[in-house]
Amino acid sequence: GLPIRELHRDEQGTLWASVAHEGLRSVSGAAYTSYKPAAMLGEGAIYATVSARGDLWFSNAAGVSRHSATRGDWSWWRTIGPELRGPYRAMTGAAPEQTVWVGGTGGVARYLPEADRWQSFAMPDPDAVALCLLSAGVSLWIGTDRGVFRLDLATGEILSDSRFSSLNDLPIQALATDTSRSVWLGT
Repeated sequence: GLPIRELHRDEQGTLWASVAHEGLRSVSGAAYTSYKPAAMLGEGAIYATVSARGDLWFSNAAGVSRHSATRGDWSWWRTIGPELRGPYRAMTGAAPEQTVWVGGTGGVARYLPEADRWQSFAMPDPDAVALCLLSAGVSLWIGTDRGVFRLDLATGEILSDSRFSSLNDLPIQALATDTSRSVWLGT
């Protein structure tokens, strides 16, 4: 099968899987459903997630799209902001504050639904490519092709964490937390 990029279980117990080149798949009890991105994203690697509001989010080299659960329509962003360039590779909607985050080359951005806009944050290395994201407490952890960074959500500053300096030249492919809230990195 195709690689699964992200798994998320929502409050109703539905398991959501972001499947490369496919979109989203959900499993709830015996029901299995596939969701494809809007045609505007075209072909290529797809990253996908579902927000707390039930919106379906997709990203790839062509941009970011959202299918609204309440309105049933599509929105599309070809670019997110000056700090963040495509391809847009990493997404998460499972943050404690239920924010949708997207990562790309040079930064990350969060979607602000009340304002219907993106807020972007530049990484210290403008050529670093975000590969995975993890929201944990007051930080957003960013796994990149050049190590790991941490966005302090209180200050909006992206920092390189000296505890992980030995990983600066390694791509971080996975991020997770355990029950003690420790952050785990996969290379």
